[in-house]
Amino acid sequence: MYRPWGHYQDVDISERYRVKRIVVKQGSKLPLQKHFHRSEHWVVIETDGNK
Repeated sequence: MYRPWGHYQDVDISERYRVKRIVVKQGSKLPLQKHFHRSEHWVVIETDGNK
């Protein structure tokens, strides 16, 4: 799914969780959101953010 900040795709979906692969374009930011009905855990696999 393409967004102004980059794109994402669902990798795995079950009744209890969803795994997404998220790619953020250089110089872009993800929108700040808070979800009260679910928890989120983020794992950064690769970054060029320090360039």
